[in-house]
Amino acid sequence: MSYVLEQTEALVAVLERAAPFTPHRLAAYAINAEFWASEVHHCHELLDGYIQRWQRMRQATDDYVREHPISQEQQDSDTRTSRHTKDSEIRAARLRLDAAAQRFFTRCHRAGLLSGERVAEIESMLSYQLEESQ
Repeated sequence: MSYVLEQTEALVAVLERAAPFTPHRLAAYAINAEFWASEVHHCHELLDGYIQRWQRMRQATDDYVREHPISQEQQDSDTRTSRHTKDSEIRAARLRLDAAAQRFFTRCHRAGLLSGERVAEIESMLSYQLEESQ
């Protein structure tokens, strides 16, 4: 599994584990809601920037090989930079991440652990609206 997927899945696991906690346990996570929102934002950047980073890696490898010809001993070396993360995996990870973030932050808000002001700050960080509280 690629770094971007591992990071995203680790965060999804935390958010999914914490969301159903009782309010007194959830409070320990809600107090750091801005941190968790920044982690979600970071994973968005990881996922969204994957293809551009991979393209730069591939170009750097191609440039290096062009400037440093492979010796006879290395002729059987594979000089390609393989892409190990599919677009479909990136899309699926982002959907799981956003669903987990929605559940977590909405649960914190409904439990009375996030003020409307903090919810607005989190929504701004995430660039989307959380579900309405009931």
